[in-house]
Amino acid sequence: SKIKNEAGKVSSFLTIQEGCDKFCHFCVVPYTRGPEYSRPFNQILDEAKYLAENGTKEIVLLGQNVNAYNDGNYKLSDLILEIEKISEIKRIRYTTSHPKDMTEDLIDVYKNSEKLMPLVHLPVQSGSDKVLDLMNRKHTIDYYLKLFNKLKNINTDIEFSSDFIIGYPGEEEIDFNHTLNLIKEVKFINSYSYVFNPRPGTVAANLDLIENKISSKRLETIQNQLYENQISMNQSLKNKIINVLAQNLTEDGTKIFGRSEYPPPPSDMCIFCIEPFSAVSPKFSNVSNSKTILSFVSPLIIVVCVSSCSKSKPSSVTIWWPAFVDDESVPSKRSWSLSPACTNIFAPLLGAVVNVSVAPLNVKIVFPIESVVCCKSLLTKSFISA
Repeated sequence: SKIKNEAGKVSSFLTIQEGCDKFCHFCVVPYTRGPEYSRPFNQILDEAKYLAENGTKEIVLLGQNVNAYNDGNYKLSDLILEIEKISEIKRIRYTTSHPKDMTEDLIDVYKNSEKLMPLVHLPVQSGSDKVLDLMNRKHTIDYYLKLFNKLKNINTDIEFSSDFIIGYPGEEEIDFNHTLNLIKEVKFINSYSYVFNPRPGTVAANLDLIENKISSKRLETIQNQLYENQISMNQSLKNKIINVLAQNLTEDGTKIFGRSEYPPPPSDMCIFCIEPFSAVSPKFSNVSNSKTILSFVSPLIIVVCVSSCSKSKPSSVTIWWPAFVDDESVPSKRSWSLSPACTNIFAPLLGAVVNVSVAPLNVKIVFPIESVVCCKSLLTKSFISA
Protein backbone atom coordinates (compact mmCIF):
# COMPACT_ATOMS: atom_id res chain seq x y z
CA SER A 1 0.00 0.00 0.00
CA LYS A 2 1.02 3.59 -0.58
CA ILE A 3 2.35 5.57 2.36
CA LYS A 4 2.10 9.36 2.24
CA ASN A 5 5.14 11.17 3.56
CA GLU A 6 3.87 14.56 4.72
CA ALA A 7 7.32 16.13 5.08
CA GLY A 8 6.63 18.77 2.42
CA LYS A 9 10.20 20.06 2.59
CA VAL A 10 12.75 20.93 -0.08
CA SER A 11 14.96 18.22 1.43
CA SER A 12 13.11 15.20 2.83
CA PHE A 13 14.13 12.02 4.62
CA LEU A 14 12.84 8.71 3.30
CA THR A 15 13.36 5.65 5.50
CA ILE A 16 14.16 2.54 3.43
CA GLN A 17 15.72 0.20 6.01
CA GLU A 18 15.80 -0.41 9.74
CA GLY A 19 17.79 -2.57 12.12
CA CYS A 20 21.26 -4.06 11.91
CA ASP A 21 22.84 -7.52 11.86
CA LYS A 22 26.47 -6.42 12.40
CA PHE A 23 26.54 -6.55 16.24
CA CYS A 24 29.44 -4.13 16.76
CA HIS A 25 30.42 -4.59 20.39
CA PHE A 26 29.75 -0.94 21.31
CA CYS A 27 26.36 -0.59 19.59
CA VAL A 28 22.79 -1.04 20.88
CA VAL A 29 21.03 -0.89 17.49
CA PRO A 30 20.72 -4.68 16.96
CA TYR A 31 19.10 -4.93 20.40
CA THR A 32 16.85 -1.87 20.19
CA ARG A 33 15.91 -1.93 16.49
CA GLY A 34 16.17 -5.65 15.80
CA PRO A 35 17.45 -7.41 12.69
CA GLU A 36 17.80 -5.74 9.32
CA TYR A 37 14.52 -5.09 7.53
CA SER A 38 14.13 -3.49 4.10
CA ARG A 39 10.93 -1.79 3.01
CA PRO A 40 9.31 -2.91 -0.28
CA PHE A 41 11.01 -1.37 -3.30
CA ASN A 42 7.84 -0.15 -5.02
CA GLN A 43 6.46 1.31 -1.80
CA ILE A 44 9.58 3.43 -1.44
CA LEU A 45 9.32 4.62 -5.05
CA ASP A 46 5.67 5.60 -4.52
CA GLU A 47 6.67 7.62 -1.49
CA ALA A 48 9.53 9.28 -3.39
CA LYS A 49 7.12 10.28 -6.18
CA TYR A 50 4.66 11.65 -3.64
CA LEU A 51 7.41 13.73 -2.05
CA ALA A 52 8.44 15.07 -5.46
CA GLU A 53 4.85 16.04 -6.27
CA ASN A 54 4.74 18.02 -3.03
CA GLY A 55 7.88 20.06 -3.62
CA THR A 56 10.78 17.88 -2.48
CA LYS A 57 13.95 18.42 -4.51
CA GLU A 58 16.38 16.37 -2.42
CA ILE A 59 15.75 12.92 -0.97
CA VAL A 60 17.92 11.51 1.82
CA LEU A 61 17.54 7.71 2.03
CA LEU A 62 17.74 6.60 5.66
CA GLY A 63 18.60 3.40 7.45
CA GLN A 64 20.56 2.25 10.48
CA ASN A 65 22.57 0.28 7.93
CA VAL A 66 21.25 1.86 4.77
CA ASN A 67 23.55 0.22 2.23
CA ALA A 68 22.44 -3.20 3.48
CA TYR A 69 19.09 -2.50 1.81
CA ASN A 70 17.88 -5.66 0.06
CA ASP A 71 14.35 -6.30 -1.16
CA GLY A 72 14.54 -9.47 -3.22
CA ASN A 73 16.64 -8.57 -6.24
CA TYR A 74 16.61 -4.85 -5.43
CA LYS A 75 19.51 -3.15 -3.69
CA LEU A 76 20.31 0.43 -2.69
CA SER A 77 21.93 0.98 -6.08
CA ASP A 78 18.65 0.08 -7.81
CA LEU A 79 16.73 2.50 -5.62
CA ILE A 80 19.08 5.37 -6.36
CA LEU A 81 18.97 4.83 -10.12
CA GLU A 82 15.16 4.55 -10.10
CA ILE A 83 14.66 7.67 -7.96
CA GLU A 84 17.02 9.47 -10.32
CA LYS A 85 14.38 9.08 -13.03
CA ILE A 86 11.98 11.36 -11.11
CA SER A 87 12.54 14.65 -12.87
CA GLU A 88 11.55 16.85 -9.92
CA ILE A 89 14.22 15.28 -7.71
CA LYS A 90 17.55 17.09 -8.13
CA ARG A 91 19.65 15.45 -5.42
CA ILE A 92 19.93 12.06 -3.73
CA ARG A 93 21.82 11.16 -0.54
CA TYR A 94 21.90 8.18 1.78
CA THR A 95 23.02 7.55 5.34
CA THR A 96 24.31 5.74 7.42
CA SER A 97 26.49 3.12 5.78
CA HIS A 98 28.72 0.26 6.86
CA PRO A 99 31.97 -0.38 4.94
CA LYS A 100 31.18 -4.08 4.64
CA ASP A 101 28.06 -3.29 2.59
CA MET A 102 29.77 -0.88 0.19
CA THR A 103 29.29 -3.26 -2.72
CA GLU A 104 30.56 -2.96 -6.29
CA ASP A 105 27.09 -2.19 -7.68
CA LEU A 106 26.75 0.72 -5.23
CA ILE A 107 30.22 2.01 -6.06
CA ASP A 108 29.36 1.83 -9.76
CA VAL A 109 26.37 4.12 -9.20
CA TYR A 110 28.85 6.94 -8.68
CA LYS A 111 29.93 6.42 -12.29
CA ASN A 112 26.45 6.71 -13.71
CA SER A 113 24.32 8.84 -11.42
CA GLU A 114 24.02 12.57 -12.02
CA LYS A 115 21.99 13.20 -8.88
CA LEU A 116 23.83 11.20 -6.21
CA MET A 117 25.81 13.70 -4.15
CA PRO A 118 29.60 13.28 -3.96
CA LEU A 119 29.81 12.97 -0.18
CA VAL A 120 30.22 9.46 1.20
CA HIS A 121 29.47 9.15 4.90
CA LEU A 122 31.21 5.86 5.70
CA PRO A 123 31.97 5.44 9.41
CA VAL A 124 35.29 3.73 10.09
CA GLN A 125 35.33 4.26 13.91
CA SER A 126 39.09 3.63 14.29
CA GLY A 127 42.25 3.61 12.21
CA SER A 128 43.63 0.57 14.01
CA ASP A 129 42.97 -2.98 12.83
CA LYS A 130 43.42 -4.18 16.39
CA VAL A 131 40.73 -1.84 17.69
CA LEU A 132 38.43 -2.64 14.77
CA ASP A 133 38.71 -6.31 15.70
CA LEU A 134 37.95 -5.51 19.34
CA MET A 135 34.90 -3.59 18.12
CA ASN A 136 33.79 -6.50 15.90
CA ARG A 137 33.63 -4.14 12.90
CA LYS A 138 34.22 -6.94 10.36
CA HIS A 139 36.56 -4.94 8.13
CA THR A 140 40.17 -3.80 8.09
CA ILE A 141 41.79 -0.46 7.32
CA ASP A 142 43.25 -1.90 4.12
CA TYR A 143 39.74 -2.84 3.00
CA TYR A 144 38.46 0.64 3.89
CA LEU A 145 41.24 2.35 1.94
CA LYS A 146 40.51 0.17 -1.09
CA LEU A 147 36.92 1.45 -1.01
CA PHE A 148 38.22 4.99 -0.65
CA ASN A 149 40.56 4.65 -3.62
CA LYS A 150 37.91 3.01 -5.82
CA LEU A 151 35.52 5.88 -5.25
CA LYS A 152 38.17 8.58 -5.68
CA ASN A 153 39.27 6.96 -8.94
CA ILE A 154 35.69 7.16 -10.19
CA ASN A 155 35.31 10.80 -9.24
CA THR A 156 38.00 12.95 -7.65
CA ASP A 157 35.30 15.29 -6.32
CA ILE A 158 34.01 12.60 -3.96
CA GLU A 159 34.78 13.41 -0.33
CA PHE A 160 34.39 11.33 2.82
CA SER A 161 32.96 11.84 6.28
CA SER A 162 33.06 9.40 9.15
CA ASP A 163 32.40 8.58 12.81
CA PHE A 164 35.24 8.00 15.28
CA ILE A 165 35.15 6.40 18.73
CA ILE A 166 38.19 7.54 20.70
CA GLY A 167 39.48 5.71 23.77
CA TYR A 168 37.79 2.40 23.04
CA PRO A 169 38.87 -0.20 25.64
CA GLY A 170 42.22 -1.64 24.55
CA GLU A 171 43.20 1.39 22.45
CA GLU A 172 46.90 2.12 22.96
CA GLU A 173 48.93 5.11 21.81
CA ILE A 174 50.00 3.32 18.63
CA ASP A 175 46.35 2.56 17.82
CA PHE A 176 45.41 6.18 18.37
CA ASN A 177 48.23 7.28 16.05
CA HIS A 178 46.93 4.94 13.36
CA THR A 179 43.57 6.70 13.61
CA LEU A 180 45.20 10.11 13.39
CA ASN A 181 47.21 9.04 10.34
CA LEU A 182 44.09 7.68 8.64
CA ILE A 183 42.32 11.02 9.14
CA LYS A 184 45.27 12.79 7.54
CA GLU A 185 45.37 10.33 4.64
CA VAL A 186 41.68 10.27 3.76
CA LYS A 187 41.16 13.93 4.68
CA PHE A 188 37.65 13.43 6.03
CA ILE A 189 35.90 16.76 5.48
CA ASN A 190 33.44 16.29 8.31
CA SER A 191 33.19 13.71 11.04
CA TYR A 192 31.52 12.94 14.31
CA SER A 193 33.98 12.02 17.04
CA TYR A 194 33.50 11.26 20.69
CA VAL A 195 35.06 9.43 23.63
CA PHE A 196 33.83 5.85 24.08
CA ASN A 197 30.75 5.68 26.31
CA PRO A 198 29.63 2.16 27.28
CA ARG A 199 26.04 1.23 26.42
CA PRO A 200 24.24 -1.18 28.78
CA GLY A 201 23.63 -4.59 27.28
CA THR A 202 26.44 -4.42 24.75
CA VAL A 203 29.58 -6.56 24.74
CA ALA A 204 31.72 -3.52 25.52
CA ALA A 205 29.55 -2.38 28.44
CA ASN A 206 31.74 -3.89 31.16
CA LEU A 207 35.20 -3.49 29.63
CA ASP A 208 37.90 -1.56 31.46
CA LEU A 209 37.81 2.08 30.44
CA ILE A 210 40.85 4.10 29.44
CA GLU A 211 41.64 6.95 31.80
CA ASN A 212 39.38 9.88 30.93
CA LYS A 213 42.27 12.36 30.87
CA ILE A 214 44.02 10.31 28.17
CA SER A 215 40.85 9.78 26.12
CA SER A 216 39.91 13.45 26.28
CA LYS A 217 43.38 14.53 25.17
CA ARG A 218 43.27 12.09 22.25
CA LEU A 219 39.82 13.35 21.27
CA GLU A 220 41.06 16.93 21.29
CA THR A 221 43.93 15.98 18.99
CA ILE A 222 41.58 14.14 16.62
CA GLN A 223 39.10 16.99 16.51
CA ASN A 224 41.83 19.54 15.85
CA GLN A 225 42.98 17.48 12.86
CA LEU A 226 39.41 17.05 11.61
CA TYR A 227 38.97 20.79 11.93
CA GLU A 228 42.10 21.39 9.89
CA ASN A 229 40.66 19.10 7.22
CA GLN A 230 37.46 21.15 7.22
CA ILE A 231 39.35 24.39 6.90
CA SER A 232 41.44 22.98 4.05
CA MET A 233 38.31 21.83 2.23
CA ASN A 234 36.63 25.19 2.61
CA GLN A 235 39.77 27.01 1.55
CA SER A 236 39.80 24.92 -1.62
CA LEU A 237 36.35 26.29 -2.52
CA LYS A 238 37.40 29.91 -2.52
CA ASN A 239 36.91 31.65 -5.86
CA LYS A 240 35.03 28.65 -7.23
CA ILE A 241 31.44 28.19 -8.30
CA ILE A 242 29.57 25.56 -6.31
CA ASN A 243 26.01 24.23 -6.47
CA VAL A 244 23.76 25.12 -3.55
CA LEU A 245 20.21 23.91 -2.97
CA ALA A 246 18.15 26.74 -1.48
CA GLN A 247 16.21 25.14 1.37
CA ASN A 248 14.79 27.41 4.03
CA LEU A 249 14.00 31.04 4.70
CA THR A 250 15.00 32.72 7.92
CA GLU A 251 12.08 33.94 10.01
CA ASP A 252 12.47 37.53 8.87
CA GLY A 253 12.65 36.48 5.23
CA THR A 254 15.96 38.27 4.62
CA LYS A 255 18.16 35.21 4.24
CA ILE A 256 18.01 31.81 2.63
CA PHE A 257 19.72 28.76 4.06
CA GLY A 258 21.14 26.45 1.42
CA ARG A 259 23.24 23.31 1.27
CA SER A 260 26.22 22.63 -0.89
CA GLU A 261 26.91 19.17 -2.27
CA TYR A 262 29.00 18.40 0.83
CA PRO A 263 26.89 18.74 3.95
CA PRO A 264 26.70 18.18 6.93
CA PRO A 265 28.39 21.32 8.37
CA PRO A 266 30.67 23.10 7.97
CA SER A 267 29.89 22.88 4.26
CA ASP A 268 26.32 24.04 4.65
CA MET A 269 25.97 27.47 3.16
CA CYS A 270 23.85 30.48 4.02
CA ILE A 271 22.75 32.34 0.91
CA PHE A 272 22.15 36.07 1.03
CA CYS A 273 20.68 37.53 -2.14
CA ILE A 274 18.66 40.27 -3.72
CA GLU A 275 15.23 39.29 -5.07
CA PRO A 276 15.74 37.36 -8.34
CA PHE A 277 16.11 39.06 -11.68
CA SER A 278 17.09 37.71 -15.04
CA ALA A 279 20.69 38.74 -15.20
CA VAL A 280 23.90 39.05 -17.11
CA SER A 281 27.45 38.75 -15.88
CA PRO A 282 29.32 41.96 -15.10
CA LYS A 283 32.61 43.05 -16.58
CA PHE A 284 35.45 43.64 -14.15
CA SER A 285 38.11 46.25 -14.76
CA ASN A 286 40.95 47.54 -12.62
CA VAL A 287 41.38 51.26 -12.13
CA SER A 288 43.53 53.49 -9.97
CA ASN A 289 44.08 52.71 -6.31
CA SER A 290 43.62 49.00 -7.10
CA LYS A 291 39.85 49.32 -7.01
CA THR A 292 37.72 46.86 -8.89
CA ILE A 293 34.91 48.46 -10.88
CA LEU A 294 31.82 46.68 -12.10
CA SER A 295 29.88 47.53 -15.23
CA PHE A 296 26.84 45.68 -16.44
CA VAL A 297 23.67 46.40 -18.32
CA SER A 298 20.85 44.66 -16.48
CA PRO A 299 19.90 43.93 -12.86
CA LEU A 300 21.85 41.19 -11.13
CA ILE A 301 21.32 38.74 -8.38
CA ILE A 302 24.20 39.03 -5.97
CA VAL A 303 25.07 36.10 -3.76
CA VAL A 304 28.22 35.91 -1.69
CA CYS A 305 28.85 32.90 0.47
CA VAL A 306 31.85 32.53 2.76
CA SER A 307 32.22 29.20 4.52
CA SER A 308 34.66 28.34 7.28
CA CYS A 309 37.77 29.76 5.66
CA SER A 310 39.24 31.32 8.77
CA LYS A 311 40.05 29.78 12.11
CA SER A 312 39.23 33.05 13.84
CA LYS A 313 35.81 33.18 12.17
CA PRO A 314 34.86 29.56 11.48
CA SER A 315 31.27 30.38 10.52
CA SER A 316 31.72 33.82 9.01
CA VAL A 317 29.41 34.73 6.16
CA THR A 318 29.49 38.07 4.37
CA ILE A 319 27.67 39.71 1.48
CA TRP A 320 28.34 42.63 -0.83
CA TRP A 321 25.70 44.03 -3.17
CA PRO A 322 27.49 46.00 -5.94
CA ALA A 323 25.44 48.71 -7.59
CA PHE A 324 23.65 48.46 -10.90
CA VAL A 325 25.65 50.96 -12.93
CA ASP A 326 26.58 51.66 -16.53
CA ASP A 327 29.40 53.98 -15.66
CA GLU A 328 32.79 52.62 -14.58
CA SER A 329 33.41 55.71 -12.49
CA VAL A 330 31.03 54.42 -9.83
CA PRO A 331 32.95 52.43 -7.19
CA SER A 332 31.85 48.87 -6.64
CA LYS A 333 31.62 49.48 -2.91
CA ARG A 334 28.29 51.17 -3.46
CA SER A 335 25.30 48.92 -3.39
CA TRP A 336 21.57 48.59 -3.81
CA SER A 337 19.54 49.16 -0.68
CA LEU A 338 16.62 46.88 0.08
CA SER A 339 13.24 48.52 0.58
CA PRO A 340 11.36 47.83 3.84
CA ALA A 341 8.89 45.75 1.83
CA CYS A 342 11.49 43.05 1.25
CA THR A 343 10.10 40.43 3.62
CA ASN A 344 9.91 36.86 2.42
CA ILE A 345 11.11 37.92 -1.02
CA PHE A 346 13.20 34.82 -1.50
CA ALA A 347 10.39 32.29 -1.80
CA PRO A 348 10.93 31.85 -5.59
CA LEU A 349 14.41 30.48 -4.86
CA LEU A 350 13.32 27.73 -2.49
CA GLY A 351 13.97 24.34 -4.00
CA ALA A 352 16.21 25.74 -6.72
CA VAL A 353 19.74 24.48 -7.22
CA VAL A 354 21.76 27.64 -7.78
CA ASN A 355 25.36 28.48 -8.51
CA VAL A 356 27.15 30.19 -5.63
CA SER A 357 30.50 31.92 -5.86
CA VAL A 358 32.58 31.21 -2.77
CA ALA A 359 34.79 34.12 -1.83
CA PRO A 360 37.46 34.84 0.74
CA LEU A 361 36.33 37.12 3.55
CA ASN A 362 35.39 40.61 2.36
CA VAL A 363 35.86 39.88 -1.33
CA LYS A 364 33.12 41.25 -3.58
CA ILE A 365 31.77 38.91 -6.26
CA VAL A 366 28.70 38.85 -8.49
CA PHE A 367 27.01 36.20 -10.58
CA PRO A 368 23.60 35.55 -12.18
CA ILE A 369 20.96 33.04 -11.24
CA GLU A 370 18.69 31.92 -14.07
CA SER A 371 15.01 31.08 -14.36
CA VAL A 372 13.64 32.84 -11.32
CA VAL A 373 10.91 35.39 -10.80
CA CYS A 374 11.50 39.08 -11.57
CA CYS A 375 10.34 41.50 -8.89
CA LYS A 376 11.99 44.89 -9.47
CA SER A 377 9.57 46.74 -7.21
CA LEU A 378 11.24 45.27 -4.16
CA LEU A 379 14.39 47.30 -4.74
CA THR A 380 15.06 50.97 -4.30
CA LYS A 381 17.56 52.72 -6.54
CA SER A 382 19.24 54.75 -3.81
CA PHE A 383 22.90 53.94 -3.30
CA ILE A 384 24.35 53.21 0.11
CA SER A 385 27.91 52.75 1.28
CA ALA A 386 28.99 49.15 1.74
